[in-house]
Amino acid sequence: MRRCLLLSINLALLGSEAAAPAPQTQQSPSTALSFEFYRTHVEPIFLKLRDAGQGAGRACASCYVSVASRLRLQPLSPGAVAWTEEQSRQNFQLAAALWQT
Repeated sequence: MRRCLLLSINLALLGSEAAAPAPQTQQSPSTALSFEFYRTHVEPIFLKLRDAGQGAGRACASCYVSVASRLRLQPLSPGAVAWTEEQSRQNFQLAAALWQT
């Protein structure tokens, strides 16, 4: 589970830095992260079904929604295959806050 957390935060950071122009001044961590990159590239990692090992056939999100962890994702609505934009923003804000610590 920790691997997904580290991967998602690192991908959000790397993707936002690659997409952003070179800063003229040093940016704070919260401004370096990109919500759009997080939503389009990181959240799908949480939703992808695992095909091997412990938890095969389940998405990473199932653990991050149901167990106590530092990254506690918003629960998906019944029948939904992705988070709403508001849920994604809440997930992103939590990931950004964890990245700063």
